[in-house]
Amino acid sequence: MPEPWFIIVDNQILNDLKYQDKNKYNVDNRKRYIRSVAVLMLFHFLENYTEIDIAVTMTPCLFYEFNNRNILADKQSFCDLLDACSSLFKKFKVEQFAFLGLDNYKIASRNIKNIVHDEKQIIKVIQKLKKRKMVFDVYQKFSLNNQNNKKSKVELFKPPYLIAFQIAEKQRINLKYFNRDVINRVVACHLEKEVYSDSVNTSLLKTKIKNFRHDTINKTASMTNIKKGELKGIADIELIQYCNISIQFDYELEYTIYPLTFDKKLADIIQETTGFNASMTISGEDSKEDIKTKQKRFTENQKRMDIIEERGKKIFRQLSCFYEDLSPLFIS
Repeated sequence: MPEPWFIIVDNQILNDLKYQDKNKYNVDNRKRYIRSVAVLMLFHFLENYTEIDIAVTMTPCLFYEFNNRNILADKQSFCDLLDACSSLFKKFKVEQFAFLGLDNYKIASRNIKNIVHDEKQIIKVIQKLKKRKMVFDVYQKFSLNNQNNKKSKVELFKPPYLIAFQIAEKQRINLKYFNRDVINRVVACHLEKEVYSDSVNTSLLKTKIKNFRHDTINKTASMTNIKKGELKGIADIELIQYCNISIQFDYELEYTIYPLTFDKKLADIIQETTGFNASMTISGEDSKEDIKTKQKRFTENQKRMDIIEERGKKIFRQLSCFYEDLSPLFIS
């Protein structure tokens, strides 16, 4: 994907580094140290074995969580927090840092206040909808006339998630920071279980539709659970919004935003948005000029995909060299 790469570092990684600073001689929590070594090795590889232009990145939601979910008190506290982030970033031995949506105190403060506002809106909608009875016909039966003018019975299946998403779309959610489509998906994932349990009330029906329930739905709901009046996965929602590779490819951005996380649920959800392809749809309503434009775009996308594939092969060759250099460390 296009460079520079803005690599958003999850707060867990920064907390691991902070833990090390305070507990230099405490090796009880081995996972923290293993994760830290893994991250340091990754950045060492990117900086010293590849020619990729990268920047370690902080975003408003992560900054908000880094500040223990506190609103910025004043300009000085904002500067102090930036310095604290930068000092941790320096451990990665990367030349460039980027602070998206944190250009100055005024912008950062506005973004964080908008995040807090949106969090309240999302919680309010989810809690309101969960009080409703979610009874729907997931199978609609009707008759159609076939070629011989004989009626045949047809069943139209509507997955619980699709019903939940349509409910979410109809809600009036006043968002100031988050993307509406992303939030609709989050709300739908919270409602899908209710739609399923209220509407799918027979064992036969459960058997028929069990393959239509995707693990991602439950993962998204549990990752963004509401606890003590807080939406726990607020920064995860932001990463999903920023790091959709499919959208970044479609919009032909001149940079790429990647997440770096050890959260398996979050990684699985984001991984599902890394696919892209070159496709073309032509209809009878398209003019010759429309078809020509579509063909040109299709060819350009194919070329972009070829370039991405070649870059990927090059990085894997460099990764092989990295592994070779590491191998003496593990020879007993």
